[in-house]
Amino acid sequence: MRENSKQIKGVHVVDTENSALWRSAQHHCNFGTAKLIAANSYRTPLSLAKTIARHNPDYIIFSWREAFDAVLWNAKCRRLLINRNLLIFLLIPDHLGLDLYEREEIYRCKLADVILTTSRQLHQSYTNLLPGSQIDLLHDLPDKDLLSACAARRLPRNKNQLIWIGNSLWGKRQGMVDHKGLESFAAGIFTKVKAELENASLLVIDSAYGSIKNELVLEHLAQSSCLLVTSKSEGTCLPILEAAALGTPVVTFEVGVAKEIFTEDLGKQFIASRNISNATELALKVLLNFDKASNDSKLAWERYLEYASGDLQRVLSKDFSYSGLWRTSKGLRTSRLKWYLRWLKRAILKLRKE
Repeated sequence: MRENSKQIKGVHVVDTENSALWRSAQHHCNFGTAKLIAANSYRTPLSLAKTIARHNPDYIIFSWREAFDAVLWNAKCRRLLINRNLLIFLLIPDHLGLDLYEREEIYRCKLADVILTTSRQLHQSYTNLLPGSQIDLLHDLPDKDLLSACAARRLPRNKNQLIWIGNSLWGKRQGMVDHKGLESFAAGIFTKVKAELENASLLVIDSAYGSIKNELVLEHLAQSSCLLVTSKSEGTCLPILEAAALGTPVVTFEVGVAKEIFTEDLGKQFIASRNISNATELALKVLLNFDKASNDSKLAWERYLEYASGDLQRVLSKDFSYSGLWRTSKGLRTSRLKWYLRWLKRAILKLRKE
């Protein structure tokens, strides 16, 4: 990339506006000159590719695999980009590629010039999967402005309120059952906590049954006393970072960036073994020693923010080779039909709502 990375023009492609991927990309778009694009706003891969090309970027970061596939497995789309001196990054935000379709994921990664991962855990897994590939780290960060605004309101805490945030049906179409652990872990942890603390309560924010504005989610998080994270895997898990920034302690399994934010002794305080008994023990300690746990959480967030906020500048300052298979036509496939069917489904749902 160019020596003065602040002048680099970039495009960040995510799924939809205000999604978790959108919120994660917003921080990085504040660096240099970057455009954030929601792929689902476009009817076809070609219209998406034309918009990207009009920005004449030096790099593209695809945070959503389906948009990456739709553009780079389409010959017309590639022709719009192939003669440009740009790097295409594929950002890996979760473990789906490793867990469900490894062969397809390997091919996809070889198409990109550079692979980016959102946690050290993912970085190690993809380094093992693709030795010799260009792989780097680009950590997710939440919306700092929203967090600051929420913290400034000094909302009152609901004593002994546990909170669970997620999509309980995530991964169901891929055959994953209770991947986020609401029924298998969070409910059991709350039952045991309730047996010890009669005034304990559990607030569930489940996006599977309707979306809630992020501002409201942060309000609930700031008013709670402990966030439960019970997933089988996470790319990052933004609620962990949002909770820590708001001084809401977290009890989490070892997923996503848990070990990167809660380092050394803090890991013993906030990261549980994957069983209900240990998670309950940590949750009770957090609730009974809230002030200390809250301060420790804030310090962990501040360290993480310093550690991760310069990721994009560091990545763009590197001298990567332009070696992705997207520059060739050999063996490439098209996913236009998949894209059109997805768009048609969205259009029908929109008409029904209207």
